[in-house]
Amino acid sequence: MTFTIGCRYRDYDKKSFTVEKETAAEALATSENLERSDVEIEYVDTPEHGRLDMWGFRRLYK
Repeated sequence: MTFTIGCRYRDYDKKSFTVEKETAAEALATSENLERSDVEIEYVDTPEHGRLDMWGFRRLYK
């Protein structure tokens, strides 16, 4: 089961990237750390629930 985090740098419109993590806890910790830096989380792809925004991901996996 892989969780894919879709990210975008706040200062650049076209600089986007993804990060893959194996567990929901790792994905949640990584996404929250990225949000504290200069990165906007656009979505999190989950194996069970599909594509979620950060609010939905936090509600399901926290």
